[in-house]
Amino acid sequence: MSDKRSIWILHRKKIMNFVYVMVIFTLILATVNNASAAYGNRHHSRLTPTPVLTPEPAPIPTTTSTGDTIRVYRSATGQIAVLKIETEYLPYVVAAENDIAPFESMKAQAIASRTYAYYKKENPSGANFDVYDDSRDQNYNPRLVLTDNLKNSVSQTNGIVLKWGGVIICSFYISGSGDTSPYVTYNEGKSREDITQSSIGWMTNPASLNPYNRGAMGQIQANALANKGYTWQNILKYFYGTDIIIGSK
Repeated sequence: MSDKRSIWILHRKKIMNFVYVMVIFTLILATVNNASAAYGNRHHSRLTPTPVLTPEPAPIPTTTSTGDTIRVYRSATGQIAVLKIETEYLPYVVAAENDIAPFESMKAQAIASRTYAYYKKENPSGANFDVYDDSRDQNYNPRLVLTDNLKNSVSQTNGIVLKWGGVIICSFYISGSGDTSPYVTYNEGKSREDITQSSIGWMTNPASLNPYNRGAMGQIQANALANKGYTWQNILKYFYGTDIIIGSK
């Protein structure tokens, strides 16, 4: 009887030890799983961060080859000058057209002048040249002194032109004063067929029949907008419509 009791006690101890081991093992396993799950959640949160709303970025200028050239008819000599658009032509056009502009409207001027230059390369004014160097196209004067703003207005908008309907528009612009004031268009908030075309060019109804005419910028008005805090992008959309495409050629 005592031997049987001893054997039973021994078995009970073994069973209890086994239970203790299983409990401890279960607790360790649960701890490891919780730690792994916590790590997995942290890793997942890095992969899918909470989105942060930010303002729409300004278009990033894309480099245009400085070798792109334009053929300019020099009215004083009757000669044709072949000039690099970005470095030899545009800075002197901006200087001749609107050198007193605030920097934002000066950049708008640089883009309008570049757009016009590329439009004229596709639709040249003469059989052997692209543009005149005077108001028949846009003024070009290489004798002018270039300020940092004049240089930067071109370099900081390098390669940017205006498009609509898949084409580079004829980006009309005028001083906006006196006899030229009727040609200025006010297209802020307008798009598609609602924009006002400038009577300086061929007007159509609907406007999309002539995608090249999306209005005209007034230089005086553009300068006033810049002084009110308008960016060069908003200045351009003010005159050419909200759906004008501002990007690389």
